[in-house]
Amino acid sequence: MGLVGIGGLWGRLLIGGCSSGKDLKNTVDEHVPKVLNEKLGYTQSHTIEDIRLALGYGSVIVAGITAYLDYYIGFVEMKSFITIGVVVYFVLTALYNGCLYLYERGLIYSGTIGSDTVLIRSTGKKSSPEYKLSVVKTDRLTGKTTADKTVATQFTELFDYRGFLVYSKLVSWLETELSVSDSKKSK
Repeated sequence: MGLVGIGGLWGRLLIGGCSSGKDLKNTVDEHVPKVLNEKLGYTQSHTIEDIRLALGYGSVIVAGITAYLDYYIGFVEMKSFITIGVVVYFVLTALYNGCLYLYERGLIYSGTIGSDTVLIRSTGKKSSPEYKLSVVKTDRLTGKTTADKTVATQFTELFDYRGFLVYSKLVSWLETELSVSDSKKSK
């Protein structure tokens, strides 16, 4: 199957960047959702992104309304409304940043397969050749964790000598590792 360059979907090869762990990790992170959705039958959920967008847009709208009240009506007349607007803006921004920092840290995939909700987080150190995925599957009906495991591979297993991602190797690695967690769950 095809090769994908380190630069993302455009297929560019980064000269001198083949050994950058961060670039390699980001490239694999971009392709894991595609593999899970198209090849392995997972369904991606965009609820987390929707919540983040609502919080971000809400804070911008509040800031815009507050600026409008200050500019066109005047600070003295609208002091109480502007104060409320500033407080609401900071609360929305704090929730947004808290969501990013506490929940989404390393999250590259949120979705479902069968009756399970799946959260996949990736980790990889800048100078390390190892790529790790943390996979947590939770039964949607009972709320119990059905699988919680960390899988790892070397970047050399997923990329060729020129720095291109070998898509078929990524598919087979994910298929093998995720089917192992499914078979453990069914025992």
